[in-house]
Amino acid sequence: MSFLRHPIELPIDQAYSPVSLAKSYLKEMNIIPPQEKFNIPPEFQRAAMEALYDGRAEAKIPKCDLPFVYLDYTS
Repeated sequence: MSFLRHPIELPIDQAYSPVSLAKSYLKEMNIIPPQEKFNIPPEFQRAAMEALYDGRAEAKIPKCDLPFVYLDYTS
């Protein structure tokens, strides 16, 4: 699918990711972003951001067998 087939006004050099396209579609549909629509105090926003923080830890140990367990967080 060609970029030019999208009915949005987004310069091709500003399309950094699929999120850029999605945000442009929302703007074209005149949907107000929640941060502009609701007056939420900064301390509540901070608490929400901390709750959604996604940390990742990774270590590479070559030529060494280690036990592991698969964890399914999506279900």
